[in-house]
Amino acid sequence: MNEIKELREQFIGQDDVFWDIAPANDPHHGCYFRETDISGVQCTGYALAIKSKLGSDRVEVFGFMHEDNPGSEIARKAGGHDFAVVDSRFIVDPWIVDVEPFDTHGVFDLMCDGDRESVARLYGDREKWKSWREAKHQIEKTTP
Repeated sequence: MNEIKELREQFIGQDDVFWDIAPANDPHHGCYFRETDISGVQCTGYALAIKSKLGSDRVEVFGFMHEDNPGSEIARKAGGHDFAVVDSRFIVDPWIVDVEPFDTHGVFDLMCDGDRESVARLYGDREKWKSWREAKHQIEKTTP
């Protein structure tokens, strides 16, 4: 799979310069993604940075909380998780390799039988993933 190899080479194992992560002014707050002001060790920052680098037409950000997706190993251990899906087919998730070592690959093909077991174990029930578009719409609908 050339696409998986290319995505892995592009996003997994990159340094803070690639991600545009800067030290915070307050040393107690570590570092942050300059573009979003999100902590440099938070999964959300990585997902949004991938969306920024590849564009909204190729990337959708999904997420879930532990209570909503208890079948996810990541959610059980981290409380919840956000990640990028590229071209509606590939999970690209550097956070699970470079920040919290849940896996050594970080890129999964949702159409590949060989990746299904890892995706189910790590990300739980796909029906429980919430897109950021959906979440934003729900918030806007309920905000006065």
